[in-house]
Amino acid sequence: MNLMLRAKNTGQLNIDRVFARLMVILGGIFWVWAFFGANTKASYSNFVYTLPEVEHAATMALIPLAIVVAVFVLGMFYERLTGIVLVAIAAAMLVFGVVNHLGEVILWVTAVSVLVAPALIAAALYELAARRQEMQEREIGQAERSASVQARPTA
Repeated sequence: MNLMLRAKNTGQLNIDRVFARLMVILGGIFWVWAFFGANTKASYSNFVYTLPEVEHAATMALIPLAIVVAVFVLGMFYERLTGIVLVAIAAAMLVFGVVNHLGEVILWVTAVSVLVAPALIAAALYELAARRQEMQEREIGQAERSASVQARPTA
């Protein structure tokens, strides 16, 4: 398995690649907003934000933004490696949950459905995109070989 397979356009639409990147972008938007909202003290009835509160929330929101940007950029170049990184991130989320919140069932259901599952789905889509690219490159290579064999003069 080629972990450092460079992602490239093989001339065919790769829907796995498109959906994997969309999952990363949409998940990133969700988690930037979630981190921002979780780090402000304003309630639903009183939408008063102080500047230090907004500054702290924005600083905390930069953490998932940096992770998402790094994963997205890595996914533009190395899809299989990105899939492995996303699996490692999902495993780290599970380990963090076990260490800090072992007996909280509702928190686990929420975390697995909103954190772990989307990361694993994106990882699977990146892996499928890498496999599809390998398959397309094999087909192109076979077509070129058969064309060169037919083009040889027979003497």
